[in-house]
Amino acid sequence: MIVTAVEETGLPEMRQKEIRACVKTGNYPKAKELLHEGRESLLAEIHMKEDEIRHIDWLIYSLGKAE
Repeated sequence: MIVTAVEETGLPEMRQKEIRACVKTGNYPKAKELLHEGRESLLAEIHMKEDEIRHIDWLIYSLGKAE
């Protein structure tokens, strides 16, 4: 069940392989650590995209005021 769930995380394939290998060998602390790292990476990407969206929103607003 956990191995299947790892495939649905959206993490890079290499990271998924590492996590699955850890789970299969019973190295749950390492699997958990890798999941935390993957989560932080995805979260950083989301924040970066939010910043890009805010910038685009500002441009739209500024162009709207210039009309």
